[in-house]
Amino acid sequence: MKLIEENIEEINTVLIKNHVHYIDLRIEIIDHLCSELETLEEPFETFFPAFFESKKEIVQSMKQSHIKTQSRKGIKRLMKNIFSKQFLLLFFGINFLVFFGQHYFNKEWLLYNFDIIPIILPAPISAILLYNLLVSKNKSTDLIGLTAITNLFLMSYIMVSIYLIRSIEIWVWIPIFAFYISLAIAYYYFYFESRKLHQRRYRALWS
Repeated sequence: MKLIEENIEEINTVLIKNHVHYIDLRIEIIDHLCSELETLEEPFETFFPAFFESKKEIVQSMKQSHIKTQSRKGIKRLMKNIFSKQFLLLFFGINFLVFFGQHYFNKEWLLYNFDIIPIILPAPISAILLYNLLVSKNKSTDLIGLTAITNLFLMSYIMVSIYLIRSIEIWVWIPIFAFYISLAIAYYYFYFESRKLHQRRYRALWS
């Protein structure tokens, strides 16, 4: 059978009703189900309910497997983003600004006014992510994993790195401080880029 956009939307709705709340997982399951459905000749409207009922165990198995790997995926995504050209350009730019700031003013003044940036800057996006986690039907396991790992990095700033930055007298504190500011800024990019990626993948299911 040839599946159209309305069929994909119906499969998506059925998955949401069956507590598959992560969009990346739904995309994976929809792609799997569509591959089978397209080899059959029966009309979608009459055949799909019974077909989905027969696939519930597979759906549940895919759901459990997908969720188990979210932390590993989060680490992989974060490392990929940190070593991306965009992040490195941002990091070197922040390095230059911090170096210029401490040279033009001094380290004490700079940290007194700006060492809170890596703490307060991620707050709005963290609130959005918390809303998505609790309410949204378009949350994704990979974004949740990425968020958890990124937050661990940012928490390390509060728990350890901020004290190191304040106590280190040589220039080494500059790239450490610049890294955390860059990560706090890039947090927004990680979120919106992930949303765009899943929207493209979802639209590609019927294109």
